[in-house]
Amino acid sequence: MLHLYIGDGKGKTTAAMGLALRAAGRGHHVVIGQFLKGGSSGEVEAFSYVPGIDVISYSGLVKFTISMTKEELKSAQTNYPKYFESLVDTAINRRAGVVVWDEILDAVNANLLQVDEVLAAIKKLQDCEIIMTGRNPKVEFIEKADYISEIKKIKHPFDRGIKAREGIEY
Repeated sequence: MLHLYIGDGKGKTTAAMGLALRAAGRGHHVVIGQFLKGGSSGEVEAFSYVPGIDVISYSGLVKFTISMTKEELKSAQTNYPKYFESLVDTAINRRAGVVVWDEILDAVNANLLQVDEVLAAIKKLQDCEIIMTGRNPKVEFIEKADYISEIKKIKHPFDRGIKAREGIEY
């Protein structure tokens, strides 16, 4: 089944990682890929101690596409599909029961991945629970989803200029 955790509020990644932890606790193998993020968040560190969870971080340049030079953007557009393919292959090879693609919706919106390639991967992994997070999902994902949870920001410390805090936001 396909889960979408969407919106502008805090908690999309937290919800996805909570489901991953729950699944691992019940013996499911979990494969997690994070898009547009570095691999140094608290959940990535914690999951290194949890058997059955593979976190595969993107090894290329990680920054907002709006901050990328033309060359960096072109490189990301070439390398993100390869990264995504490696995530899918790992999920198949490890017989994952749960797959988390954190911030993949934003990677699609930034044209780093194409809707068709993501839909093809979903089809390949039809026996998995697939969790996709991010903002502004394409209509094709909405139509395909079995679960859609929207997390809406009502108030956030960032609005007052408070930066993300280690252990809370990352």
